[in-house]
Amino acid sequence: MKKLFAAVIIFTALFVINGFSQTPWWYESAAQLRAKFPEKEINLSKEKLSLPLAFNGNLPYMNRPIDQKNQGCCVAAAGASLISALKAKEKGWDPKVDEHALSPAFPYNRCLSPWGPGIAPSTFFNLVATEGCAMRSDMPFDANDDTTKPSLPVRYRALEWRCGDWGYFFDLATAKARLLEAPIMGFIDNPTSSHSICLVGYNDTITVNGKTGAFYYLNSIGESWGENGYGWRAYADIDTVFYFAENRPSVYPEFVCKIESSLSYGHMYMLHGDDKLVNYSFVRGGDTLKSFDYLPQKDDFLLALDYTSEASGADKLVVTGEYTYWSNWNSPMPVSMEIYNFETVSPDGYTSPLAFTSERIDSVIDSIVVGSYVSRNYYSKLVAVANLTPVAISESEINQIELTVSPNPIVSQTTFSFSLKETSEVNLTVYDLNGKLLGTLLNGRFSVGDQKINWAPSLPPGMYFAKFSVGEKITTKKIMVVR
Repeated sequence: MKKLFAAVIIFTALFVINGFSQTPWWYESAAQLRAKFPEKEINLSKEKLSLPLAFNGNLPYMNRPIDQKNQGCCVAAAGASLISALKAKEKGWDPKVDEHALSPAFPYNRCLSPWGPGIAPSTFFNLVATEGCAMRSDMPFDANDDTTKPSLPVRYRALEWRCGDWGYFFDLATAKARLLEAPIMGFIDNPTSSHSICLVGYNDTITVNGKTGAFYYLNSIGESWGENGYGWRAYADIDTVFYFAENRPSVYPEFVCKIESSLSYGHMYMLHGDDKLVNYSFVRGGDTLKSFDYLPQKDDFLLALDYTSEASGADKLVVTGEYTYWSNWNSPMPVSMEIYNFETVSPDGYTSPLAFTSERIDSVIDSIVVGSYVSRNYYSKLVAVANLTPVAISESEINQIELTVSPNPIVSQTTFSFSLKETSEVNLTVYDLNGKLLGTLLNGRFSVGDQKINWAPSLPPGMYFAKFSVGEKITTKKIMVVR
C-alpha cells in the first residue's frame, strides 16, 4: 500500500511540474544536454564553411512517412527515418520498402516512459547506438499500439542495424553542413508544444510565412499531409537544438549478452538506463584485455560486441555501474537486487551467471516535495562479475576446423560447406539459444575432400547455433533465420 501511495505522489508531482509546461517532459534543453553529454556537442560554424544556397540531396534515401496519429512517437519516427537514410546510403537499397526501413515502434515501445508519451532524443540515439532498431517488416508500426515490446528474436536481428556515434548542436550553419552528409533531427518551435521532425534539406532563398530561408522536412503525420508527407518550415520557426548520428557498418556482432534484473523493492532503474554509462571489462587473471562503456536500457538490455578476438581468452566479464531508487521517507529505503538471468551468445559458446554486489551511495540526485512527503532518488553503485567458461568447447579446439554457412542469414535455404584432409567422423547439429538440441544434420563417416549439405530450416525466425565436429575437433557457427 505504501508503494502504491508513493507512486501516486510521484505521478502527481510530475503532473504538477510538467502538466502546465509549454514543452513536453522529454524535451532536452541545451543546459540538460551539456550537463549529461558534454562530449557530444559539435559546432562547425567556426570553420570556414562553403555552403550552397540550397540542398535537397537526401530525398532518395528517405523512407515512407508514418502517421503517428495520437501516439507521441515523433522522436522515434524522425530518428528512425534518419538512421534508415544512413543505412540506405550504405547499402544502396530502396528505403521505401519495409524490409529496408527502420520501425519507430522498436525504440518507442521499448523505451516508453511511465511519465507520459514520448521518449527523449538522447534515449533514442543511445538505444539505437547500442541495441540497434528493427526493420518495419520485422516490427510493423501501429499507431494504436505502444505497449507491445519487441520479441527477443526481433531484438537480436535489430543488432545489425545499430548507428554509430551521435551528437547535438545549436546553430544554423552546422545544421546545413550536416545536411550535406545526411538528414538530422530537429524540432518545430511551437508556443504550446514541441514536435520532432526529420530535416532532409534546406533553401536560403525560399520564403515561408513571410520569412526567408527554410528547412525541408519529413513529418510523421502521413503521406496525405503536405507534399506527400514533406513540408517547408522557416528557419525562424525551428527550435535551435538539433541531433545527428553517424552510420555504423551494418554487421552482426560477434558477441551478444542478454541481462535481466529483478529489483526487490520500490521503483528502481537498474543502472539508471536513461543516461548512466556502464563499464564492461574483459579480464584475464589481473589483466584487462578490453574495456568500454555501454548504455543499457532499464531492466533488460543486450550487450553487443564486435571485437571478441581482442578479448579472447578472458576468464571474467566485470560490469561496473550505478542504479537509482527513490524513497518517499526521510531516510533511504533498504535495497536488494537479484540478477536472475544472464544469457550469453558468442562464437565460443560462453555462458555464465553473474554475481552482483551493490553499495549504496547516500547522495540525493533528485527531490520532489508534495505536501508533507519528500520523494528522493539515491545512487547505488553496482559491480558484477561473470566467470566466463566456454561450454563444451575448450580454447584449444576453437577455430581448428572450418565450417562455412552461406547464405547467412537464412531466408529459405542455406548450404553448409567444409573440407576434410582425411576420412573422419563428422557431426553437425543445430541448437537454440538455450542450448536445446533442435536437430542433427550430419552424423557419420565422410571421406577426404570438399563436402556440402543443403538445409531448408523449418524454424521460426531467430538466432541459432550450428555445432560442427570432426573427430575430436569442434567449432560453432551462429546462424540466423529470417522470413
